[in-house]
Amino acid sequence: MNILVTGANGMLGQAVVSELLRRGHTVRAMVRPRASIEDLSWAADKVDVFRADLLETEDLRPAFEGIDLLVHLAASLTVSGPPESSATVVGTQNLLNAMAQSDTRDVVLASSYSVYDWEKSGGTITEESAVETLPCDRDGYAISKILQENHLRAACEQHQWRSTILRPGFIWGAPNPVLAGIGQKAGPVMLVIAPSAVLPLTHRLNCAHAFGETIDNRDASDGRVFNVVDGHKISSWRYAGLVNKHTPASFIRIPLPYWAGLQVARLAKFASGLVFGSRNVLPSILVPRRYMARFRPIKTTTRLKSELGWKPPHSLETCISLSFGQNGHG
Repeated sequence: MNILVTGANGMLGQAVVSELLRRGHTVRAMVRPRASIEDLSWAADKVDVFRADLLETEDLRPAFEGIDLLVHLAASLTVSGPPESSATVVGTQNLLNAMAQSDTRDVVLASSYSVYDWEKSGGTITEESAVETLPCDRDGYAISKILQENHLRAACEQHQWRSTILRPGFIWGAPNPVLAGIGQKAGPVMLVIAPSAVLPLTHRLNCAHAFGETIDNRDASDGRVFNVVDGHKISSWRYAGLVNKHTPASFIRIPLPYWAGLQVARLAKFASGLVFGSRNVLPSILVPRRYMARFRPIKTTTRLKSELGWKPPHSLETCISLSFGQNGHG
């Protein structure tokens, strides 16, 4: 299969390109015009590189020439200004508009666990869990991923495309093993929030394997949404300890129960409302719905395992070694 991968030089994108090549697919890797690719894991392989900026390149149609499937991974982790004008949303619109002018009719989208309504989750996240209904109370990244999914569904309905959406949990692995979901760092101290909670992790190599399984089983995965979580049992406290031990981010761990932190956030929001009205001046950790999205202890499931028989190929011990070993190659 001929596959176009956006965000191919990203943390996940590098692993996805390598995984697709391993499975015998032909890959066209889309990267920014000035991106350096010489040191990427797939740089020495036979990859067709297409340089483009999803926000600035006027004609993206050539990227789809001869392409059977789009794997859309490109997204901005930071959002400034209105989320609907973010690189994630506008870039996706531009890409889908170009795809509509091509013969490509199949797309796999990398979304995120961030789209879920964590207050309504009941402590368990499945693919049937409600998507956030109050996005104005969430950060720009979550809003942009929700909008990204909505744009894809609208395009698929209009053009009769095949599509699959994958929603990974926290993606970890070298070169960026530090997760926002373990707590809040303040100087030499790390508040490890919900220290005994099991993190919804997927190592980037396991996540890439999940993309490969979905692509190689298009008839079974078409029209479906799949969470991507490895199912490895690692707590926030243990993960913070690994980060502390094996990275330059040295800190003193202090445990903070989840519900205690949530009450602080609710109190801060109440006090802020009295002083500033509806204008939000609080850091994310003190906005209750954002706090829940980062730290709420949950149980997780994925239909990838029950419907496609997916098993993450790398064990927790291997993932730790790849991410925090001396070489840190993962």
